[in-house]
Amino acid sequence: MGFDWKALVDLARKLQELAASADNAEAYFRSAMSRAYFGAFCHARNYAVSFLQFSPRDDQDDHGRLRAHLQQKRRAGDASRLERLRQWRNRADYDDDLSGLNVSNTVATAIIEAERVFASLVPPKKRQSPAADE
Repeated sequence: MGFDWKALVDLARKLQELAASADNAEAYFRSAMSRAYFGAFCHARNYAVSFLQFSPRDDQDDHGRLRAHLQQKRRAGDASRLERLRQWRNRADYDDDLSGLNVSNTVATAIIEAERVFASLVPPKKRQSPAADE
C-alpha cells in the first residue's frame, strides 16, 4: 500500500496549530501551505492515474498537465482548487515577503481546499458481483 497523502494535510493542520505558540509562526504557516498543496496534488495525481487515464511524466510539468487533464475530464473545481493551492505554495516556498497576504487565513483556506480535493476525488465503490447477493 502506498503513502496516504492525506497525512500531509493532517500535518498542515498540526503546523497551523503549532504556529499559535511558535516564535516564528510564519515558518510554520509557510510549511503548512506547502504540505496542504502537495498532499492534495499527489492524491489528485494518483486518482487521475487510476481513474481518469492520466499519464504523469514525473517532472515539474505534471502540475499543470494534471490541472489541464482534470479540466478535460469535467473536474474543473478540483483543477481550480489545485491551482489556488499551487499559487499559495509557490508564494510560501519562494517569496521573501508575504505582505498583502493574510497568512493565517490563507493557511486555513488552503487546508479546507486540500480537504475538498480529497472529498471530491474518491475512488468509485466496487460493485458486488450478482453471486454475492445470493
